[in-house]
Amino acid sequence: MKIQREIAVYQKNGETLIEEIIINLTTEFLIELFQIHIEDDPEVYLCYFVNESHFLKLKKLIPVLSKYDLNEVEMYVECFQIN
Repeated sequence: MKIQREIAVYQKNGETLIEEIIINLTTEFLIELFQIHIEDDPEVYLCYFVNESHFLKLKKLIPVLSKYDLNEVEMYVECFQIN
């Protein structure tokens, strides 16, 4: 199974999808970042809300995130199966 992960950026008021940013981060990094219990989601397939702490770490690796203000948007790390 081939998967793709992305950061989905949604408008806070109205929940409109603004942008999807494809990411290539390791599962180990994501497990540590979101403090995921390996028994619950070992492959990091679930959707994870990006809080301010996560955002600060992610924008160091993904500079395009710097154009967003977390007071205006919500972000989630999402995973999809692709062909």
